[in-house]
Amino acid sequence: MAAIDSEIPGVVELAEWLDQLVRRYLCQQRPIKAKVSIALLYDVARYWKSDTKRIQAFESKGMRPTEHAAYLAFWIRKLKPISQAFYLCDVDASRIAETPIDPNAEIIDFNEKAAIRLYPFTSPRQAESGTERCGSPLRAFASRSVM
Repeated sequence: MAAIDSEIPGVVELAEWLDQLVRRYLCQQRPIKAKVSIALLYDVARYWKSDTKRIQAFESKGMRPTEHAAYLAFWIRKLKPISQAFYLCDVDASRIAETPIDPNAEIIDFNEKAAIRLYPFTSPRQAESGTERCGSPLRAFASRSVM
């Protein structure tokens, strides 16, 4: 893995940026409690950058922004870095009732929803350079609604 990391600079920064985006998304409008795996987000970032670099090497015109977003969505859906997602109101209700959380309340397609909602914040610049020149994801979320 160290050899791959040295070939693709900016993966750690990109994974941290994705983590900030995902955590901000979890807090939007209807708060959600979920587990977010930093290790899997790192793998998402690594594979995303690897794919985009490989494709750009063969494409003379470069990649379209939708292709960047599609590759990110693919890796989020495949690796599923977000697990055990529940609406906070369901978690609170089970805590108040002193009962386990209803397994049917789990948002099982949350990775898919997150991949779609993060689309406006995925540009070729993130895939090419990590977070350089991309601005703060928190500032981006403050100006746009993602739900």
